[in-house]
Amino acid sequence: MSTIKTIGIDLGKSTFHVVGHDFSGQQLYRHKFSRAKLLQFISVHEPVLIAMAS
Repeated sequence: MSTIKTIGIDLGKSTFHVVGHDFSGQQLYRHKFSRAKLLQFISVHEPVLIAMAS
């Protein structure tokens, strides 16, 4: 099983779209978070590269 190595976050006013990719670039995860839930998700996730776009 692959693990997430990169997280991409599309910043919005009230919601944030998050995708996770493995080392080869394959998308493994896709979800929409509120601000509070995003902070909770990132705080418990293992250290990875995070890219943000608005």
